[in-house]
Amino acid sequence: MRGLFFKAFAIAFALSLSVWAAWAQDGGFGRAPGGRNALDDSLLVLQLDNGTVVYPFKFPDVYGDDLRNQRFRAPENCSLVGVMMAFGTRGFRSLTTGSPALVTKVWASGADSFPNLNAELASDTLSFSQYSASVFDVDSVWRNVPAQFVMVDLTATPVSLTAGEWFHVGYTAIRGGSGDTLAILADGNTGSIYSSEFYNGHFELMQTGFRGVDFLIRAIVSIPSAGISVLAPGDKPESFALYPAYPNPFNPQTTISFDLSRPQAVKVTVLDILGRERAELAGRVFSAGTHRLSLNGQDWSSGMYFVRLEAQGHSRTQRILLEK
Repeated sequence: MRGLFFKAFAIAFALSLSVWAAWAQDGGFGRAPGGRNALDDSLLVLQLDNGTVVYPFKFPDVYGDDLRNQRFRAPENCSLVGVMMAFGTRGFRSLTTGSPALVTKVWASGADSFPNLNAELASDTLSFSQYSASVFDVDSVWRNVPAQFVMVDLTATPVSLTAGEWFHVGYTAIRGGSGDTLAILADGNTGSIYSSEFYNGHFELMQTGFRGVDFLIRAIVSIPSAGISVLAPGDKPESFALYPAYPNPFNPQTTISFDLSRPQAVKVTVLDILGRERAELAGRVFSAGTHRLSLNGQDWSSGMYFVRLEAQGHSRTQRILLEK
């Protein structure tokens, strides 16, 4: 069930996230006020090829930490269809050893912003052979490098989410032997309030125990008006929506509609299949409410085009087909 899903979105992930290839060892992260080491027992700090610092958190560790997770918020009514996580792979500083199974967990949010263990929305278990065959880096092979992304396909059991709903995505591992370990990677966002882990019988924020990090976990959602989107921790619901063009396919005219929850500057462009801009339909401040723009492809060749709406640093894109 997973192979086609992974291949379909490999390019999108490569474009939306930095390629992690050239890594180097850095110094230690020190100790948190509570006395626990920020990097478990290894005190290892890694560095991305662009200089960004990341930290590995191994499961199991000497503290018994488990169920490391990130908190997300649905941008609008949508379905969670996948999860993407970055692990330290086998052969690099022993961050991942043996053949542990990966268990992905999705929970509703509790009132205190922690996962609600009694409100589990989804759980998916992959054997090591399954997820190690579905990783993405430069060559899509489980390689002897510091980190690669693992994608978990939830399209067979999608989780329905309502606009603005908070939810958590996390993981644990099933160990087949005492030597099995699995290390999630985290960034250096010391102000984060979106990550937590289960420690000593309760959930606590990483900010409390480790001065704050965001685990490199991404939620993949299917949004009716925008297709597939990748959510990062702290993403907020957007204040606009792009509706399907009508008619589509079209010849030669179609109408583009979008909705704004507040006045804001909007840019709407049409791109061809090579990414070249063919037309700018709007580039100004619009009032709150629903707006409609007319597109005339009379002078264009038949084929696929893309309508892109940009506002407040975010964008939405949809495909349209001109048939003559």
